[in-house]
Amino acid sequence: MTKKQRVFKSGANRNSAEGKLEYFGFNNPLVDLSFAKYMHHHRHLEDGTMRDSDNWQKGFPSRVIIESLSRHIQDVKLIYAGYKVIENNKEVTLEEAINGAKFNLNALMLDLLKDTKEIKRNDEK
Repeated sequence: MTKKQRVFKSGANRNSAEGKLEYFGFNNPLVDLSFAKYMHHHRHLEDGTMRDSDNWQKGFPSRVIIESLSRHIQDVKLIYAGYKVIENNKEVTLEEAINGAKFNLNALMLDLLKDTKEIKRNDEK
């Protein structure tokens, strides 16, 4: 099958986007913003210092990730069941609980993929 070249009004042309990964549509800016706010808030450590935004990429033991993920999932379940979840004298919102779970899933995925030496884009496995 021959892929068609794209030609634009300006006269510029590009190869077809067919079969290429499309990152833009897989995320939503509202979800990204919520997660960034959550992550920024949690950069602040108890001693008053702030860790780098990519500090989490240094890795955690899998057990630590799973234990934290389990707590956030439990919070989601409790909130959906109509309970108020209180931590450190503050109510945990559903948004916070979901972002906490998302963070731990990201950390778990990084742990799974971190030793990957060859990156294949597109549909190749």
